Amino acid sequence: MVSVHFYAWVAIPPGSEIDAGVAAAMEPYRMNEDQQESDAEDDTEVWDFWTIGGRYTGALDGFDPLQDPENQETCPRCSGSGVGAAPGEDCPRCRASGRVATSPQRWRRHPGDVQPLHRVVHRDLPATLVTPAGIHQAFTVDGASWTDERGGMRAALDALEPASLIVVVDYHR
Repeated sequence: MVSVHFYAWVAIPPGSEIDAGVAAAMEPYRMNEDQQESDAEDDTEVWDFWTIGGRYTGALDGFDPLQDPENQETCPRCSGSGVGAAPGEDCPRCRASGRVATSPQRWRRHPGDVQPLHRVVHRDLPATLVTPAGIHQAFTVDGASWTDERGGMRAALDALEPASLIVVVDYHR
């Protein structure tokens, strides 16, 4: 199985503690530690790890995590000098800035990755939606054909309590 990161929205009840609410919502879909891939017939075991935001930080409000100084570190290739290996050459990794983005798993938590439902219902849908009623995938695969399931995802969003919170999650499978 190819390992891939996916963009998800996790709906949690209003007033929930964010980390605990997302963890509780995601837990039923965790692959067990011995699995390399899901073996569930209904494909409900979908992730092996996840993080709030991650590489999808800013997806709901346009925030660019790569431009946030807190998400940058000294370039390991040039030790922050900005100088390349050859005389007069700029460091190709940091483009002479001396700074590079850290791994998305280490980015600071962005407040815009948690939004009330009414602010996100008209946005482009993620690959996966997790609600208290279940998990909804934008597309399902049967052999070589794809089925668009976004209508069901929209219906699931419509069924949520209006004050629900939507949390951006980066999950790995």
